[in-house]
Amino acid sequence: MLLDTTKYDGSLHYRFPVEPMYRAAGTLAVYRGPDVVLESYRGKLFAEGHLLNIFYSDHYYNVAIQWNRDWSPLMHYVNVATPAKWDHERVTAIDMDLDVIRVAKDGRILIDDEDEFAEHSVSMGYPSDLISRCRSTADETLALLRTCEGVYSESVFDWRPGTDVASLLG
Repeated sequence: MLLDTTKYDGSLHYRFPVEPMYRAAGTLAVYRGPDVVLESYRGKLFAEGHLLNIFYSDHYYNVAIQWNRDWSPLMHYVNVATPAKWDHERVTAIDMDLDVIRVAKDGRILIDDEDEFAEHSVSMGYPSDLISRCRSTADETLALLRTCEGVYSESVFDWRPGTDVASLLG
């Protein structure tokens, strides 16, 4: 399966192969290990660590749980994005620039790329209702990360490929 996200103007955000780990109505979880080639708006990159990405068809965000190469926890990385769409070959969403991050090492929570969001809001012509939606979604995901429950818990870092993803989503 291919993860294929774009920016609002249709340009490439990220594209790389992933392995589906869980599918249910409205939720898709995919895994990508280290050393995978990533096509990105920054050029060609190589994945350094492990990624479990959870997409939703009804939320304006997706959750990326990230580990270092040795499986030590790295971060929860929430991308503010359009609701995802997927079939058996591809998962797509539009990245809206804002990201909410909780760093595993110290629990610090921050909003990233506000400058990019402000710039693209103008240069790519984000509609005002979408700008409001993105800002409220960033606030919502900040609150979710503070709960440390379900997919936002520290115990999510115990997950490994081949184990149950459904239990993480609670």
